[in-house]
Amino acid sequence: MYRNGFSKKTICTAVLCLGVVVGAYAQLDRSEEGFEWGSFFIRPEVSAGVAYDNRVLTAPQVEGDVYSEASAGVRINNGPAKYGVAALANYGTRAYSEYSDLDDDFYRGSLSVGTREGIFNWDLSTDYRKSLNYDPRYNPYNGSGPDSILSDQPSIRSQTKGSVSYAIPTSERVSIVPEYGLWHYYQEFIDAYTAEWQVHRVSVPVKYAYTEKTLLSVGGGMAYQTNKEEDGYISSVYFGAESRATEKTSYSAYVGVSVADYEISGSQMSGVSDAKMVWRATEKLSAYVFGGNRFEPGYNGGVARMVYRAGYGGDWKMTKQWSLGAQGLHDYEEAVGSGAGANNYGDVSHFYTVRLGYTLPRWAEISLSGKYVMDEIDQNQTVIALRVDCRL
Repeated sequence: MYRNGFSKKTICTAVLCLGVVVGAYAQLDRSEEGFEWGSFFIRPEVSAGVAYDNRVLTAPQVEGDVYSEASAGVRINNGPAKYGVAALANYGTRAYSEYSDLDDDFYRGSLSVGTREGIFNWDLSTDYRKSLNYDPRYNPYNGSGPDSILSDQPSIRSQTKGSVSYAIPTSERVSIVPEYGLWHYYQEFIDAYTAEWQVHRVSVPVKYAYTEKTLLSVGGGMAYQTNKEEDGYISSVYFGAESRATEKTSYSAYVGVSVADYEISGSQMSGVSDAKMVWRATEKLSAYVFGGNRFEPGYNGGVARMVYRAGYGGDWKMTKQWSLGAQGLHDYEEAVGSGAGANNYGDVSHFYTVRLGYTLPRWAEISLSGKYVMDEIDQNQTVIALRVDCRL
């Protein structure tokens, strides 16, 4: 082990992965999207970094340490077509300077396929990853993240999601779109407790094209949720709107009422919501807000819970090379119904991140980032990281 640098395992992993990836695709045609292979684009990537975390240990006392990381992988997606295909594979290792017994690897593999447009639509995606700490990131442009369960513990998580919908037009502006969705979630932590559930959801929204830019919808649905301890039903009715209000502003907002009825947790009625807004002030400056609340199954043998989340952020392309981004996320959870005493939820967690990046022509970016976490642990967490990300 190199006490103040990358371990031999870390370096060999990155070099070997990158060598295989580059060697395999060296003869392919290069474009802005990556290497062309028939109708697909393939983009190898490699990353390396060093970070300081003031809270790598929390017992018997809080301790900090410096660690290094290296990873390599590849992204694949197809070009314009009726069906969209995207895949990702990545593997890396982390080595600590003082607490070498905490050295670990991390990885991710994902695949998604589905239709891009049409009356009949379907999609199927699966994601399998190992994470070493909190990942509160949210992507405002596709609405993905953060994860259902936020934890600072290393964990392995898999998700599989699928949906099928069919638009039945009743007039030029009105259509009924019945939809079926399936969601399987599994997460295992180092202390052996797990979170696992499966959700079957059926919904029937009625959509109305109010204008060319604004779509209104009203509907209802039912979800059947199962986890290790209990099963439950959630019935909902809602009203919503989504719009490309101006060339610079887009939003979606849904409000409704849900009734949850679980075997152990009991019953509860609550208002539920989901909202997102993105404002592109200029070509270089954008801001966004998001938030909402919903019922979710419990974990660690606990009862179902209501999850509340709210966040905000912005991105600023200061120059051709320099960029700045910041984001905040607030998370609160409470147990559902009469069984609330079975597990004591109620903690509020706050996550703040900021990132300064410098882009090298076409292929790499150097970034300095900071993360500040206020959670149920007495000492707040601060992580400062310097990274280099290369996309070939």
